[in-house]
Amino acid sequence: MSEKELVIKSGRKVLLIDPKFQLRFLSFTMGILIIVMVTLYISISIFFANFRNLALDLGIEARNPLFYFLHTQQSKMNLLLGILFLVLTLIFLIWGLFVSHRIAGPIYRLKKELIHYLETGKQKKIFLREKDYFSDLADLISKVINK
Repeated sequence: MSEKELVIKSGRKVLLIDPKFQLRFLSFTMGILIIVMVTLYISISIFFANFRNLALDLGIEARNPLFYFLHTQQSKMNLLLGILFLVLTLIFLIWGLFVSHRIAGPIYRLKKELIHYLETGKQKKIFLREKDYFSDLADLISKVINK
């Protein structure tokens, strides 16, 4: 799949300006989420295993309803964890897409303006959107070009 095929448009806005960077950013973000969720799952499993072992050590028989209760509670907790993972995945993907867009957009614009300057020699101030990152860099590049 080429970069042109990965460009996703939302209305007039191109969401994947630099697919290589943005997809890597999203992968990193999702990797962190997966690590956190797996750690949480393991912690919950250890917690319930310790509860079962404590009950056995106290002499409670394995047929006791307590063990069924622990099993159902762990199952409910795992279900909630799965739902939480799906919700957080959606939130992290949307957040990561917009944050990476705020980074990739200005860099794309700066590259475009620098290429224009190199090809034409025409000087002009570089403007970025208000919420974009690197506006100070755009101002600095504009000052350097205009000298």
